Amino acid sequence: MIAGEECPSHCDAEVTACSLFAPSQWDAVQVGNQHLLADLTYQISFGKAEFNYEYTGLVTFRLTDVDALEPGQVWADGRSMAREAFEELADESC
Repeated sequence: MIAGEECPSHCDAEVTACSLFAPSQWDAVQVGNQHLLADLTYQISFGKAEFNYEYTGLVTFRLTDVDALEPGQVWADGRSMAREAFEELADESC
């Protein structure tokens, strides 16, 4: 998730991290509450499997973590970091 990106038009002004929700160009069905709640911990998992390459990841965060992000920062590995630092971390993980 990257802070400071423009929220798509379907996001409510109360949502502080629109980039957490499916971009409008995705064919996604959103179910349930689309607002982050302060008293919950969230997890996003992802992965891709190819015949010669596979990766998975898990990000855990709270609303306070997202609210503290400055424009251009990324929440990864349990902390905020610049996008460039995230890309280096991802490269080192491969």
